Amino acid sequence: MLLRGDNIYRQRAYALRVVDTIGCGDAFLATWLAAMPAPLDPAAALERAAALVASGAGATRVCGSDAIRQFIAAQRGR
Repeated sequence: MLLRGDNIYRQRAYALRVVDTIGCGDAFLATWLAAMPAPLDPAAALERAAALVASGAGATRVCGSDAIRQFIAAQRGR
């Protein structure tokens, strides 16, 4: 959940197989910070930040923008 001004944004949890949660908070924050200067609204930035992090091993898993977009599209299709 994100509070920005008078607006509250919520993001549902994604269905994925959790492999490793180490670094998830750091990866979430890094993705969030990277998305905010881009022309994304807060809901889209929150959605992007919530994707994919726990589905791979290690604290430094790299998930490119294309992989994140594909994952989100697949989740929306469920």
